[in-house]
Amino acid sequence: EGPSKKDPLELVGKTENNRSVIFKARPDVVGLFVDVRIIEVKPNSLRAEFVGIHAMDQSRAAARHLVAAS
Repeated sequence: EGPSKKDPLELVGKTENNRSVIFKARPDVVGLFVDVRIIEVKPNSLRAEFVGIHAMDQSRAAARHLVAAS
């Protein structure tokens, strides 16, 4: 979705069931589906670590020069 309100170095995304997920990643992944690993569960959000760009968005990521084109 975009940068965190509390820390501009973190991004906020949503899970399939609309829970907020906060993780550190490059801002140019905003708008792409990414894979994360949940590392902490909080009452109103989840903390995660960035794993990579989801397979369904590899071509869009390649167009942005975020991954090698296949």
